[in-house]
Amino acid sequence: MTKSSNAELETQLLLCVKINYLNNSDIEKALGLIKEVGKMLNSLQKSLISPTLKPEA
Repeated sequence: MTKSSNAELETQLLLCVKINYLNNSDIEKALGLIKEVGKMLNSLQKSLISPTLKPEA
């Protein structure tokens, strides 16, 4: 679900450029943030799927 939401947002931003609602520099910043958030979400998903066992203190 997170990947599809990220892809949907990316598509909407690209459409904003196409209709001249946003300029390329704004879109580049936003796409960079989308990529960064996507990486964080992937890491979170992986940690929830296969959590590492922590030794008891």
